[in-house]
Amino acid sequence: PTEKTDVRSLRRTQIAIPGRVHVSAEDVRAIREANGISQAVLALYLGTSISAVTQWEQGLRTPTGATATLLSLIRRKGLGVLL
Repeated sequence: PTEKTDVRSLRRTQIAIPGRVHVSAEDVRAIREANGISQAVLALYLGTSISAVTQWEQGLRTPTGATATLLSLIRRKGLGVLL
């Protein structure tokens, strides 16, 4: 059986461990507008609600976890990264 990789072993091998991604309200709106999509379409791509996207853009909530990572990827590579 192979050994599972854990954070401690990653640190020992000095492989970069990704840090937390921060995506601001302005970032969410800029990502959406740069890709020419509505809040509803962005919500579909991210598997979330339109309400969540609206709240992110208004600064009422902040995307976290996998959603923040996906938004960061879209910002760098474009919406095609999800297709």
